[in-house]
Amino acid sequence: MNRLKIVTIVILALGVLNLSAQKTDRVKLLKGEWRVACSLCLNRTILGNFISFYAKDSVDAGSDRCRGTVFQLKGDSIYIKIGDYLAAYKISTLTQESLILGPYHVANDLPDTFKVRYIRPHYLLDTMPTFDKIIIGNTIVSSDGKVVRIEGQANGAKLETATMTVNDYNNLQNSFRRADIKNIRNVFNAGCADCPSIYVTFEKDGKIYKSIITYEYTQQESAELTEACKVFHSKVGSLTYTPSDTNKVPVYLAKGAIASFNDTANKNVIHELGISESALLRYYLINGKKTNAAFKQLYGVSLEDIRYCCMDILDNYHSKVTKVRSDGRYYKFYFGNEQPVTIDIGFNFIERNSANLVSKKQ
Repeated sequence: MNRLKIVTIVILALGVLNLSAQKTDRVKLLKGEWRVACSLCLNRTILGNFISFYAKDSVDAGSDRCRGTVFQLKGDSIYIKIGDYLAAYKISTLTQESLILGPYHVANDLPDTFKVRYIRPHYLLDTMPTFDKIIIGNTIVSSDGKVVRIEGQANGAKLETATMTVNDYNNLQNSFRRADIKNIRNVFNAGCADCPSIYVTFEKDGKIYKSIITYEYTQQESAELTEACKVFHSKVGSLTYTPSDTNKVPVYLAKGAIASFNDTANKNVIHELGISESALLRYYLINGKKTNAAFKQLYGVSLEDIRYCCMDILDNYHSKVTKVRSDGRYYKFYFGNEQPVTIDIGFNFIERNSANLVSKKQ
């Protein structure tokens, strides 16, 4: 073999090794978690708000965050397995902190030249608060794994319970902790005219820590929160529920039973409850005790939410409850000619949570 052939073989071999090394480096750069950094693409990308690339042996099956995405690198494109086929996406940029895919078709109202940018999420979970309860809508999940779901019905409220493992709760909780609940805004704007709203409340140390209103298709920077809500619905939706005795939950404690408190001392102030906050109070009322204790009325209680949301129990409801009075701890339900019922929840809900409830002047 002459010298020229040897040099040519060596150069080709080095080229192959270099390409292989470049591919290996790009694989290393890809591994780990990425979150969408494009508000226009939030909830609209085929790949979702998050992509997670992991080696097979490093995927933690117990974590919703560690979903290993099957992929191949060919030239300047990444082929990602979606269902039974590989979808190709051109990699425009790949660094340790930034991944830009495209241009490709994202949505009908965006140009086909649009690029989707993902960034590395950096979470310091040790600095994020933990929660005793996480409530979305009428479903309450406690840190011990107990799940309670309350739905209004014509003859009262349907109460169902289920249990998730503490490990599942911690994974669910960490999904929300990654959203930086402490510093995230309280209200997000909808991304469409009729986007379903999502009410989320977090309880810590027996108090409402924070309540958030977001939307299923928000176009704002809330990828982590949106993902966490999806994880919540997925987890609670996969559980097996056991109906409780419906007699324990009378109609006056049905869905949306308490919407706001009118302060009788300051008639211009109204303390409003969102759906998830109302569910939390209803949870305490269901677990409260009937009592004959007298109390000084501090609040008139509005029941407008039940009239708006629960038409299926409208007639039964109006034929039963005429008014509700409270001091924050005791709740007295009046039923026309029938004997009123007073329930003691054991603490003053308004005083304990006043810092995080929405209070408005009329």
